[in-house]
Amino acid sequence: MNRILPICLACFIPLAACSAQGAAISAPTPAASPVSAGVALPVEPQPDSLPPASPLSLSLNSEVLEGTAWNGEAASLPQALVDGQAELSCLLAEPSGATLLAQLSDKDIFLYGIWDEEYPEERCLLQLGDHAWVYDLPWATPRCYLPRLCSGDFDGDGTEELALLTYVGSGTGVSYWTLALVELEGEIPTLRALSASSYEDALTPHFSCTYNDKTKQATLAFNGAQPEILDFSHFTPSLPADAQLSAAVGDWVEYTVEEDAITVCLGVNLYGGDIPPTCLYPADLIGRVSYDGARFSLTHPSMTQTSGF
Repeated sequence: MNRILPICLACFIPLAACSAQGAAISAPTPAASPVSAGVALPVEPQPDSLPPASPLSLSLNSEVLEGTAWNGEAASLPQALVDGQAELSCLLAEPSGATLLAQLSDKDIFLYGIWDEEYPEERCLLQLGDHAWVYDLPWATPRCYLPRLCSGDFDGDGTEELALLTYVGSGTGVSYWTLALVELEGEIPTLRALSASSYEDALTPHFSCTYNDKTKQATLAFNGAQPEILDFSHFTPSLPADAQLSAAVGDWVEYTVEEDAITVCLGVNLYGGDIPPTCLYPADLIGRVSYDGARFSLTHPSMTQTSGF
C-alpha cells in the first residue's frame, strides 16, 4: 500500500479488552471514529499472520511519569463519556474542567482529560477506585482521537497492568500513538511511557537502502534480512541517478493489544533523493512490545513491503 500523503492509509488497531468508545476507529482518516470494546479492526498484517521475524531484541527508551495525588471530589467529575470526536473537538475549543475520555467501569478505572487556570495545557487524571492521580501526559491533537484503556498481565508477573494509548501525533505523513503502562500496585501508580522517538532511536541503525538508477529499483533491508525490492519506475519526479536513500521509523506508529500481548506496527519512512519528507512508506515493521515490569523492549521485529508499492 503506497502511503503518499495527504491521503494516507494506515494500519488499523484492534484493541481487545479496551474501553467502550463508540464506532470503529482508524488512524488517521477524516471519517474515522472511536472503536467499541470487542470490535475487531483490520490491521495489515494481522498479528497471527506476521511475516518471518528476526531474532533481534532491542531495548526501548521510556519515560517514567510520577503522578500527583488529586485532592478534588470524585462526585464532581463527569459520569458520562465524551460522545465521540465531534463533541471532543467542541470541548477542546473552549477547554475547562474535566472530561471523561475512557473507562474500564467493571474495574473501577476512569481516565479524564483535565484543565485548570494554573495549568492550561491538557493533562490526564487517572481514577482508580476512590483515589485519583494527575499525570502530565498529552492526549489531544486536532484529529481528536480519544485515548483508550486496556488491561492485561503484560509483564507475566500474575497481576494486571493498565495500558493507556493516546493519539498525540498527526499531520502530513505523521500519525502516531503513544503507549504507557501503569503498575497498579503501590500508593502512587507509576506510569512508564514509550514515544515515537523510542523506536526511531532503536531501529534506524538497522536499516539499509540503496538505489540503482539503471533498474529504477531500490533495495530496502532490515537487520541484514532478505531485502525488499522497491520499484521506482513509476515515481514522479524520477529520482536522481545518484539518489542516496535512507529509512527510518517513528512518524507512523500503531498498536494492537490482545489479551496480555502488545504488537506495534511502524511505518517505514523512506527519504532522500527528492522524496518529499514524511510522505513515502513502502514497508511496515511489526514486532512485539515486551515489558518486564520496569523496561520495554521490541522483540522479533520483521519488515514487509506494503501492498501496491
